[in-house]
Amino acid sequence: MPSSFDTYALSDRDAEDRFGFRLGTALQRSDDNKGKLMSGFQIFVTEAVPGGHETYKDIIHANGGDTYLYKGNVRVNMTAREPPEDEALCRNRENDERDVIYLISGCSNEEVALWKKFREMVRKQGLKARIVTSEWILQFAMSQEFSWDENWELEEGRLSA
Repeated sequence: MPSSFDTYALSDRDAEDRFGFRLGTALQRSDDNKGKLMSGFQIFVTEAVPGGHETYKDIIHANGGDTYLYKGNVRVNMTAREPPEDEALCRNRENDERDVIYLISGCSNEEVALWKKFREMVRKQGLKARIVTSEWILQFAMSQEFSWDENWELEEGRLSA
């Protein structure tokens, strides 16, 4: 007899193909990660990011990460992430560049004006800054696996006029 999970399993092949992961695999990773996929991540979020700061704060905290509202004046001691001790977490964060600090941002003029200051703040602490779209954190959380695609990175020179 099939389990209720099998009977009521989520199925959305189009979305799975579009986002590049399988829901069943993500659910298994979620069990393995035990809510700690983003542990050690210090993720900054702009106030005006589409979807709202609180949305991303909830997603990040649910996955064990720390968030900071970034308005250009945050003073936080940032550190590179240590590799996780848990084998499953290591596997699911295999491609994590542990010395990168992320800022989730939109592309409004007020947000873009914060980017240079964010980069300087992170660089002063000996780390690398990466400014990203909200799609990065959504992919990270939904797939329950760290991955990187340069299309998620925001840079002033790549913004359309």
